[in-house]
Amino acid sequence: MADRFDNTTKTMAILAVIFFVLLIILFFLLEFRFLKKIMVEYEDNIERIVLSETYSFMHELEFYTDTTASRLSGEDSLRDKELLSAIAAENPRVIDIQLLNERGYVLHSLRSPANYLYPGSGLKQAAPGRPYLFSIVEQGRVNELCVAAVMDSHSGAGGYLLITYRINDLQQKFILKYATQKLKIALVDNAGNPLVWPFAEDMITYLAPDRDSLTADNVRYSIQRAELDKSNINVLFFHQDTHFDTYRIIAIMFLLFALYFLIYHFIVEFFKINNVNSYFENIDFNIFNHLQEGIIIANNAGRLVFANSEAYKIFAGKRIETGKTVLSELIGPLEGQNGRLTLKKSDDLLEIILSPIIKNGRQLGSLAVIGPDSEREKLCHNAMGRVFEHLVDGLVFVDRECKIVASNMMARYYLGNLQDGMNLGEVNTELMALVEKHIGSTKPIREKLAWSDAPCELLPVFDGNGLYAGTIIFIKNETSYC
Repeated sequence: MADRFDNTTKTMAILAVIFFVLLIILFFLLEFRFLKKIMVEYEDNIERIVLSETYSFMHELEFYTDTTASRLSGEDSLRDKELLSAIAAENPRVIDIQLLNERGYVLHSLRSPANYLYPGSGLKQAAPGRPYLFSIVEQGRVNELCVAAVMDSHSGAGGYLLITYRINDLQQKFILKYATQKLKIALVDNAGNPLVWPFAEDMITYLAPDRDSLTADNVRYSIQRAELDKSNINVLFFHQDTHFDTYRIIAIMFLLFALYFLIYHFIVEFFKINNVNSYFENIDFNIFNHLQEGIIIANNAGRLVFANSEAYKIFAGKRIETGKTVLSELIGPLEGQNGRLTLKKSDDLLEIILSPIIKNGRQLGSLAVIGPDSEREKLCHNAMGRVFEHLVDGLVFVDRECKIVASNMMARYYLGNLQDGMNLGEVNTELMALVEKHIGSTKPIREKLAWSDAPCELLPVFDGNGLYAGTIIFIKNETSYC
């Protein structure tokens, strides 16, 4: 489709697309913010409803406790245990009523013995006119709540009223109403003991005070906490993680990438960066001078833009001038030639790999890589390999780390099953010692092997820099020379 437009029309089309992508990104940003606001408001409303119901239940217990404390104020009432039983019968939630003196000793109780020092710390949190609610823990769970209220006395001696309530109705209500897949509610005390727990019992052990998420049944929940005033109870809100923020980031990043791609193409078209001549003339190809193959780059007109030093050596008898010499003058006709070519010179055969240079769907020129004929090298390699394998002498080549690189059939006959990469010391310690002994030698070494009386020759091998690269080991088969 791009071929139908000239550069100006194409540039304007890209600019129009950029404008529309910007509008889409702006729309998505506003839409995501709007949806996020709706989700946050929904969660806040749910939390307000839960807190309202919880506070309503707590205030009901506190109000009843405070009212009862007013009824029991006075010395005569403190000694009337029958009155405590009558008061407990009025409220089906009441389990126990305890009257304590100012030091915390039980004076009258429906369940506890007299003169018993109450161990709970909730007494000190209560104040006149301000009851305090705290949990009663049994075997790691909370099934009862206690409300402590300060009592007035006509004689001036103060005391406390403790009323213990069952909370079955609250537990059932929260489990049935707020145990959905998207939202779950838990009530725990400050020590982490659960009143209402919507997950498996063992999951409570994973609930650390600073934890902000929990995974249950392969569903990840985010945790929000709310502390209830005048109590040691906390409300935990488990909201199912919808990955909304992740999807929002992925969508925005994708749109931004598309915008970057369009802006890049706009800049390329507007400033004509894909112009063939400017593209080649501004590239530094000096790195190709370090290659052993000849490298030639030509533009669409076939004229040379670059030739590395090896190409000058290969075509030493021909004129090579960038911008003037045509590629076909060096390697012959190019019509329909792509892939591998063979060029015959007076003394050698050369292999040429010819490939087009394409950018943004447009051909900018050609790249030619020139080197020795690989087929000929493969043939020579195979021939030498056959000679190597069928020598009457055992032949092993080890590198500088004394690891076997190659071995022939006779070497495997003398030394056993040799594998490339094996350490020579694992095969024969005597040969290993000989190689290490003469590792610095520059001349062939002849030794006698103790284990077979066969003569052995060591021929050191050096790399192009004159550094030791390995050793060729000849195990002579003297019977073949007789």
